[in-house]
Amino acid sequence: MAPQFHVATFIRFYNYVRITGVFYAAGQNVTLVAAVQSGSLAGSGKGNLPVPGQTVPCGFAITFLAEHFDPEELYLAFELQDGTRFQVLVADAAKRHLQNEAECNKAEARFFEQLKTPGFERVLEIGSRARSGITRRELFSGKQYTGIDVLEGPNVDVIGDAHVMSTHLQPESFDAVYSVSTFEHLAMPWKVALELNQVLRTGGIAYFMTHQALGMHDLPWDFWRYSDTAWDAIFNSYTGFRKLATFLGGPMNLVPTMYWDHWKGAEGAIGFSLSAVLIEKTGPTKLTWDVDIKKAIRGIYPN
Repeated sequence: MAPQFHVATFIRFYNYVRITGVFYAAGQNVTLVAAVQSGSLAGSGKGNLPVPGQTVPCGFAITFLAEHFDPEELYLAFELQDGTRFQVLVADAAKRHLQNEAECNKAEARFFEQLKTPGFERVLEIGSRARSGITRRELFSGKQYTGIDVLEGPNVDVIGDAHVMSTHLQPESFDAVYSVSTFEHLAMPWKVALELNQVLRTGGIAYFMTHQALGMHDLPWDFWRYSDTAWDAIFNSYTGFRKLATFLGGPMNLVPTMYWDHWKGAEGAIGFSLSAVLIEKTGPTKLTWDVDIKKAIRGIYPN
């Protein structure tokens, strides 16, 4: 029977590489775990580690430094107590791991599946500016696409703040709304939810992806981080929506840059680089939030 092999985590941070997972061969113990890159030993690790839910210790962990890391040239080598050796190309394992992570985002998959059905022709992207040279307009080929952003720039059709987008867009003029890595930069996302209710038709859907754990960026325009349950406080029956699906992805360990005794063990805490939600508008809302964002957040948004 062939050994069972599974990658649980694949971490690369600068020249630091850590790979963990399961390697199980019936009736055998692992005597050697090594990383081999371009024919040379890159590092060694441990096998036969405890795995939650498993009676047989079959976990492995290997950590090493690689200044010139190339997953296409990296192998994991396992040697068993009977002298049998196995080599696994890390590139294949890494691709499978990342692919599994991507496929787990059912919220985004459901969004694009819904767009294939009749009645979802008018799409709005919030935060459409190609700030990092990235545009997503091509994802909506064949649709009536509109991109709105608070600043002028490439891929922006409408210049306007999402907090007051109903002053720039017609009521219920969109069937679907999409936004990536924008909600952390919205000072009052609950106000944006009310604005969204005005420009999205009843029965329309929206998909938003932001972050639950990520370093602050675009300062001072960085305000919030979202768990999967945070979306319930923004999109609910009071704001005129129902939640269809959520997703937390890109797990990461959160490690303090300075050690304090009361943080001992905290480096095992898991955060997620991605937090996403899929929602549907159920009807209009009576709620209002009559706060002038430009007066409340001085110097953040352009005059």
